[in-house]
Amino acid sequence: VIVTVQDVYKRGINMETNRALFSWSKNQLEYPEKTMEFLEKGKVTTIFQHITQQDSASSLRSFIAVAEEAEKQVYFLMGDPTWTFELDPLLQMIQIAETHQPQGIVIDVEPYLLDEFQTNPQEVMDAFVTNMKKAYQATELEVILCVPYFYDLMGFSKELEQLIAEAADAVAVMNYYR
Repeated sequence: VIVTVQDVYKRGINMETNRALFSWSKNQLEYPEKTMEFLEKGKVTTIFQHITQQDSASSLRSFIAVAEEAEKQVYFLMGDPTWTFELDPLLQMIQIAETHQPQGIVIDVEPYLLDEFQTNPQEVMDAFVTNMKKAYQATELEVILCVPYFYDLMGFSKELEQLIAEAADAVAVMNYYR
């Protein structure tokens, strides 16, 4: 998935368009040179690369090094719906990211996929907001939090405002229909 990200500079109205790629494929980690060639051909400046605890430290180091040489920004993409209620696995992933110093992290938890969301969405959202605030406070890395387009439509405007203001440096609004 390639997305366009608008950077608006505080001084004046100068805007620069960056292209970013969400990648959930392990191939990118295994073949970083080919990945950077692909990004260059597509004029992509940033990759949001999914990582897991099973990824080797050497592959993460190599990926970051090759990306830096190619002048590409790397954000480690991570997420699991269970992190809505379980903070420790997310904190462990943040520690892995901090070890390798990417540009930042992208957290994509998707709490609405939990069965509990169907029966008690408010409890799920409360837990999600609480854990995302704690995760944000636990790192110096830039944090981009993925949120679906429909939280405010479901009556979660207050929670959405808290996520934007207190749990992330930026949000990526996921809308698969546009």
